[in-house]
Amino acid sequence: MAVGKDEWFTSGEAAQYLHLSVDTINDLADRGVLRCTRTEGGHRRFRRSTLETYRRGQLGSPAPRRQPTRARVPAPPPEETIIPAEGYYYDPERDDVFPLPKQSLSPPDPAVERVPELKRYGLTQIPWGVPDSEKAKVVQTLERYVTSANLPSWIPDYQARDLVKAQVQEALKSYNAGVARREQEEADERNVKRLIETGKSDALWKTTNWDAEDREPARREVERHLRKVVEPDWSEDDVKDEVSKVLAEWEDDDNDDDDEDDEDLDDEEDDPGDE
Repeated sequence: MAVGKDEWFTSGEAAQYLHLSVDTINDLADRGVLRCTRTEGGHRRFRRSTLETYRRGQLGSPAPRRQPTRARVPAPPPEETIIPAEGYYYDPERDDVFPLPKQSLSPPDPAVERVPELKRYGLTQIPWGVPDSEKAKVVQTLERYVTSANLPSWIPDYQARDLVKAQVQEALKSYNAGVARREQEEADERNVKRLIETGKSDALWKTTNWDAEDREPARREVERHLRKVVEPDWSEDDVKDEVSKVLAEWEDDDNDDDDEDDEDLDDEEDDPGDE
């Protein structure tokens, strides 16, 4: 490498030599005030003679004969390219190589990066109204299942979400079963009430022409009987058949009572002690 007048300077060294900032040196080079050349890596290099010319122009006097003593490693000439070793990078401003940050030594794992997103997606699959105790079970399931090991990067995102959703449903399986059971019980209760009302209406219509003293008791008997026997899976025809059965038995009992009354009356008429 040439020395003395033709010695080469980096941007940082030129800034130190002229007592300017690196940004000012680069700006002067961009505007053509300071002529420079570039290495194959695109880094600026300045000749000592160029820097001397600029300084003489700024000071208005010839440059001092003695150059300041600088303890530095000479920069490579423009034709030389600095290739850092693996795990290091070259800083042209400081004209030295430095180790890469640890996080830059290896690219991030996509499977690790999407873990938080999949956990948040799992929480969105919890239905509205689920109590906090059940939500806590889902959180524990997601924390245990959603990992880069269980969901590696070769599994597409949409399949990973489906797997997470399935885990949430499994965690809420017992809770959902209890909810479905309670809903079915409430539906059965509503259906039984509806069927009883249907039977009462049918009894009302079928006893319209009955005697007043028999009509109301028969209708009450129908209602009491239906409350005991009606099941949720009955049809309206089943209920109407049951109403007809109760009313038929009521009529039979009433006819038997009338026959007994007639027999008692005949006995009284035939009793000679009454004459």
